[in-house]
Amino acid sequence: MKINQFAVVDAPFDTQLKELATIGFYDEPVQVAHAKNATAVWRELLRIAFPEVQDGRVKFRDIAINNREDLAGYLNSGAPVTEDVFNAVALQLLGFIEDVDYTFDKVAEAVATINLPLYHKAGRWDADDVLTAWYQLLVTHTRNGLQFIDDLASRGYFMKNNVPLFFNGKAMATFDTSALIREVVYVETDVDTDGDGVRDLVRAEVIRPDTSVKVPTLFTASPYYQGLNNEANDALVHNVDVALLRKTPNTLTYEEVKYEPEQEALPEAHEIAGEVTETTESFTGTSHVDLNNYFLARGFAVVYSAGVGTRHSDGMQDTGSPEQVASMRAVVEWLAGDRLAFIDKHSGKTIKANWSNGKVAMTGKSYLGTLATAVATTGVRGLETVISEAAISDWYQYYRDNGLVIAPGGFPGEDMDVLAELVYSRMLDSADWHRTKMQWHGFQHATAEHMDRATGDYNTYWDARNYLNNVPNIQADIVMVHGLNDWNVKPRQVFRLWQSLQKLPVVKKLYLHQGQHIYINNNRSLDFADQMNLWLSYKLYGIQNQAASQLPDVTWQANDQAETWETVHEWGRRHLQHCR
Repeated sequence: MKINQFAVVDAPFDTQLKELATIGFYDEPVQVAHAKNATAVWRELLRIAFPEVQDGRVKFRDIAINNREDLAGYLNSGAPVTEDVFNAVALQLLGFIEDVDYTFDKVAEAVATINLPLYHKAGRWDADDVLTAWYQLLVTHTRNGLQFIDDLASRGYFMKNNVPLFFNGKAMATFDTSALIREVVYVETDVDTDGDGVRDLVRAEVIRPDTSVKVPTLFTASPYYQGLNNEANDALVHNVDVALLRKTPNTLTYEEVKYEPEQEALPEAHEIAGEVTETTESFTGTSHVDLNNYFLARGFAVVYSAGVGTRHSDGMQDTGSPEQVASMRAVVEWLAGDRLAFIDKHSGKTIKANWSNGKVAMTGKSYLGTLATAVATTGVRGLETVISEAAISDWYQYYRDNGLVIAPGGFPGEDMDVLAELVYSRMLDSADWHRTKMQWHGFQHATAEHMDRATGDYNTYWDARNYLNNVPNIQADIVMVHGLNDWNVKPRQVFRLWQSLQKLPVVKKLYLHQGQHIYINNNRSLDFADQMNLWLSYKLYGIQNQAASQLPDVTWQANDQAETWETVHEWGRRHLQHCR
């Protein structure tokens, strides 16, 4: 086993003491012991480290110092604290298994092999050494992939007081996720995709902690969120058993197909009948993105919207279109305090996100990460960062290839209209479906013509869905994750985005793993969740933790050594041999 941690922030000793005091590990008994000796300090720290019992000393007999002696006997003898003794106990506290992960005669070798960032100092330790070592232990990963402090939190160490708390630059789990507020709003957009003359409303579902503190938001734009039409999707899949037609050369230039947004007057706004402070609609369930779930306990709100053309929202579904992107941008604007939302679709009563601190990160994989990237290219205020995984930067490069019609890995016959059919979840409400059925069929017929499976040529339709055109507008810092063996969204999507971003002054971070089309936050060998905690604590809470410089620019998983992650500053032609 090898653990790679890049989110451990070096802190001077006085800062360590302040932080240990903040989280309860430098309380009065520890301070008194600090004036005595190292062994007394260690005993007090260990006593606190078993939150599931009233007095942690009852656990000392379960921990061995070596093959002959347990922790209780060692502490009672007043023996000195040394690196080997401390780390032998640390390995057990972290959940590592004797004769599997370590042996007592090779503790130092095990720590090095597993790559644990534990404190190192030869000889006999003083009280300051023990406190520094304890600080390091708290941010070291357990065998199951959590920081030790997070493991303690899962066992009840922190009181759930719904107040933000930070340690080593990262948000701690101090929020009660059993009493989250769930509410629904309908955000007014600037688009009218169903042509009724009125601005489309999109449903947004909010999951937030019950606190008086203004909190930031993780927003996931997911057209899948309100349900799927699997049968209709399957029925629309295109036949791929057709002969290839000979391509006829033409003299078409890019200027002839370049997308130019039309400057049109805004559709009619919804009538306003006053402002309220509470919503009238809730929903069941919780966050469906694991990374979002991780942050709910750490003082972050989570918001989901499926956008236009989905269940409970207005409009037509148009894969990757500027209008779809605009509908997701509108949700960011509401969270930042720049747009109206209503408590329902009929009363005219508006509501502000008064609980929001105005700072938003967009998250998600695949289509979800794609829309996060797309919204970033609009330069919207309030969007501080994007964490996109396996995202599309150019839809033409997803469903087409140099004039050929292709399909993403595993989905032969899929195309823009098929994906739209899958997520036009207005079908799931019978009355709404009957009201929109004819219009939807006409809309899909137009989509089939615009996407042009006959020639596979690049045209204005595809140029409107090429987000690389709008990269210069990006103001948010960007975190990108991609699998080097992803045959669904191929690595060229993130490569071209990464190269385009090099011209901008924004911070950009890239993670390249050897997996396929997956999320990586549960990868035990890499502290990805910790890194994103460091990153979002900085970007959304303003914690000065040096995240921008602490986190590597490019982190890639080696393909010739198990559980090994390397870092470089660039990704380009000179580095491709390392990232195959």
